[in-house]
Amino acid sequence: MTFLAVALPIGASAGTTGTLRGRLLDATTHAPIVGAEVSAVSPSQAARTISDAGGNFSFLSLQPDTYTVNAAKSGYDPQAQPGITIVADQSATVTLNMQPALKTIARTTSRSTQSLVHSGITSDVYSVNAAGQKAASALSGSGSLTQAYGAIGSAPGVSIPSNQQGWYQGVYVRGGDVDQVAYEFDGIPTTRQSDLAPIATLTS
Repeated sequence: MTFLAVALPIGASAGTTGTLRGRLLDATTHAPIVGAEVSAVSPSQAARTISDAGGNFSFLSLQPDTYTVNAAKSGYDPQAQPGITIVADQSATVTLNMQPALKTIARTTSRSTQSLVHSGITSDVYSVNAAGQKAASALSGSGSLTQAYGAIGSAPGVSIPSNQQGWYQGVYVRGGDVDQVAYEFDGIPTTRQSDLAPIATLTS
């Protein structure tokens, strides 16, 4: 009795995953970006890796799907590349150019002086201390409000005619008329109760 053995070739089974390879470059210098966090995200799978010394990264076993590749690195704006299709038994490639992020050199803080500054209105603010107010009293007439009017008259662009006294003294600011001046106390405008017009005089 004779036996005949025959070796039949067995076909290789088809693969079920695909590969994604890519590289990260500086958009300005085109140098490779090392140590960036890279992710490939799709409805069926999410995978993460880190770029190597050459800016290269790879995902070896991705489910067939359409992926978005995201890259993040300190000092760069985050980068995203959607629409990367992975097919079983095939390899896809992608190159991401990352823009350097703007650096914050310093921070400044500004503060307005109550209601004297409004959007679209230019205001000049002058401060007169007690000693300056006393020294400026000669700029105005006599009376209980002499020092107040004198302090106002010491500011640039302000004119107060001489020989005035008391509470009703004319104040002219940058060529404006006397009724074009109004006052605020601690940020609160002063108005007449009768017609709500701005009060253009000081009171004791």
